[in-house]
Amino acid sequence: MIQHAGTGVDRDELPQWVIATQRVIASVVTFAYGVDLDDVLYSSAVEDEKIREHLDVAEALMRSSDSAAAMASVVKAYDVVAGIWGSFVVSSNSKLAPPSRSL
Repeated sequence: MIQHAGTGVDRDELPQWVIATQRVIASVVTFAYGVDLDDVLYSSAVEDEKIREHLDVAEALMRSSDSAAAMASVVKAYDVVAGIWGSFVVSSNSKLAPPSRSL
């Protein structure tokens, strides 16, 4: 067990600590939010439905190892974000530049 005396974890025990940590975090999320951690996607934090849908597709494509198609879906999400930025922010402040197309 690690104490606050600066003692590190034995290298051979790290895989066990990784598993234990994953289990603790998953159980806390389930207890606190009532969801399985495996069901939570990065896109879950995105409010805009169009952006979230593109990111959900990208995450599914990454799980199926199609990184090129996943990136294409991320670009679609970025295009939606850029449109929102252009509509609301740039039009209200002429000193702000439109978002860059280079990723």
